[in-house]
Amino acid sequence: MAWRKAASPEERLSDAEALIGWLVAAEVISPQSARRLRKRSNRQEAEAGKVHRQALVLREALSRLFMARMQGLAPSPEDLHVLNRILAESKPRIAALAKGVVAAPGQTWRLLPSGDSANEILAPIAWSAAGLLTGARAMRVRQCADERGCGAMFLDQSRLNNRRWCSMGDCGNRAKAKRHSLRKKQNSNA
Repeated sequence: MAWRKAASPEERLSDAEALIGWLVAAEVISPQSARRLRKRSNRQEAEAGKVHRQALVLREALSRLFMARMQGLAPSPEDLHVLNRILAESKPRIAALAKGVVAAPGQTWRLLPSGDSANEILAPIAWSAAGLLTGARAMRVRQCADERGCGAMFLDQSRLNNRRWCSMGDCGNRAKAKRHSLRKKQNSNA
């Protein structure tokens, strides 16, 4: 979901094909798995729709779980159920990563889906989110401070733990340019 806090949020995962594209781009599934999923979704549209709906439900549950964590609130039992159901129904396979290769800071393994079912496709996301929600880095999850309503969440890996924007190339740059313009305008009026 783009521009989550804006008046008109933009759904980026509009259908099963968009979801598959995102899963590949995020390296959740391989291009080979994506080809299998595309073939299967063409033959079984109902199943593809189910996977797509489950992905959206998981995304929204995770969004609320991370927001609750950031705000120091208790998580919703319904959102925990969504996450825990996928965790319980998945059969994860773990692969050690080669020396020097990390999936996330400090991580030396990667979770691999063990099949193409909805739960197996979403399992790596669920396991990763559960680890982040319950680990030491949970306090470093932030929501973009862009005043236009970006709302993207990110893991603050800055040295001082003071990152404010999802991307300095987009939201951060716009905010800094706006502040610069306002200062320039104020100085010219003085």
